[in-house]
Amino acid sequence: MAHARSRPSAAPERQSRGPLTLPAYEPPQHPLNATAKRALETLPRNHRLDGLKNRQRLANNHLTHAAADINDRLQTKTTEYEKIKKRRLEKQGSQEDNEEMNRTIYKMRQETDGMTDRLEESVRKIIDASAEVEGMERVLKELHANAIHPRGNGSSTQSTAATSQFNHGHRRRTVGSDDDGSDYEDEPTEGVGDSESTMEALKQKIAEEREAYQAMSMAHRYASHNDYVGFKKIVHDAHYPGDSAPPMPHASTWFANESDDASVPRTRGAAAAADTIEDDDLTVASERISVNCPITLLPMKDPVTSRKCPHSFEKTAILDMIKISDETVPGTGRHGQKVIKCPVCTVLLTSDDLKEDQVLIRKIKRAKAAMNAQNEESSDEDDNSRRRRPSGYQPENISSSPAMTRTPGLKNERQSQAPGLASRQVSMVPNTQLQEVAEEERERSGSSTAVGDEDEDEMEE
Repeated sequence: MAHARSRPSAAPERQSRGPLTLPAYEPPQHPLNATAKRALETLPRNHRLDGLKNRQRLANNHLTHAAADINDRLQTKTTEYEKIKKRRLEKQGSQEDNEEMNRTIYKMRQETDGMTDRLEESVRKIIDASAEVEGMERVLKELHANAIHPRGNGSSTQSTAATSQFNHGHRRRTVGSDDDGSDYEDEPTEGVGDSESTMEALKQKIAEEREAYQAMSMAHRYASHNDYVGFKKIVHDAHYPGDSAPPMPHASTWFANESDDASVPRTRGAAAAADTIEDDDLTVASERISVNCPITLLPMKDPVTSRKCPHSFEKTAILDMIKISDETVPGTGRHGQKVIKCPVCTVLLTSDDLKEDQVLIRKIKRAKAAMNAQNEESSDEDDNSRRRRPSGYQPENISSSPAMTRTPGLKNERQSQAPGLASRQVSMVPNTQLQEVAEEERERSGSSTAVGDEDEDEMEE
């Protein structure tokens, strides 16, 4: 019983002590050994960021498609209202109804512009996150390079000395002398604390990358980024879906309200066409985009556009050409990347230089829809024309050489009908002098008919 009573007193004693306090963090005092260096080298491969990059790419695509959808809906509603207003104007409808539609369109346009701005801001945030991921990858590569080949005066010597001192002291203690470890403490430790912590170096490098990126202007961050340029193109195409669309404003005007007047960097595609002037841009913008692939000469179904030149191709056709090419350029593969000359110009293209062009896909879909609508309209007109024809209708013979067929008894029929025709042509009042004139006309017509029949008989003989 006494032992049973003593147990409850132990629990309050443990509760009174409270949670244990962890010791303060102590940064590493020694450089990385060979095993740690190998782990740092394999870190980007074992913990790849491809999944995060794919999510960022999908998020950007969803935002871009959402911006296209809401602007397409606005354009559709505006076109419908314009047609209604035109019909009302022709019928001399009420002006108040038109004003109500104008207010509705204005409100819808304001809401659409606001949502487009918010989507554009989200696209910029995704680009910022992508830049941070790329900066982290650069930092890891730099840390691994510095761990293998330390930089700075005396760093390599200190690291080597510290590593040898640590291994020698650890080996002496493992063999064993005294339990108090006096042999280990007697080893010299000069220079051991001079090695920089890898974790602190990682944090410092990431902070430097972030500060350098935030110091860039918005024009440098976004105006040359392919995702942002694609978003702007999609929205512009939704605003002006016709062939007579004005050219998209230059990237230098996208951030005109920014304080600094930094120039906009060019992408690889823009650098290839750096010598073009504004007149050339206007000329290109006024051209109609062809939906036919320059390789297959057929309408494109899955088009891709080059990042180096403004030419587009069917995806399977251009990739097959690259696949069978014998020319290569240095690349990620062991044997480099296969390359071909652009089928339209002289730019060299690899598979990495091709991208999906959403604007071109939209234009191709609109062209196909317009062609289908035109075909349906022509087929409807043919059906209506068939319905309007009489029941016994037969098409006329439009041959250049009509058939020469002789109908039996045609001469006798003409002879019998000739007097009737003459009588119908002469108006006559009975028992007057006009009757005599009519009889003379009848005799003349009969004689002329007989002469014509004789000529026909001679020709037949």
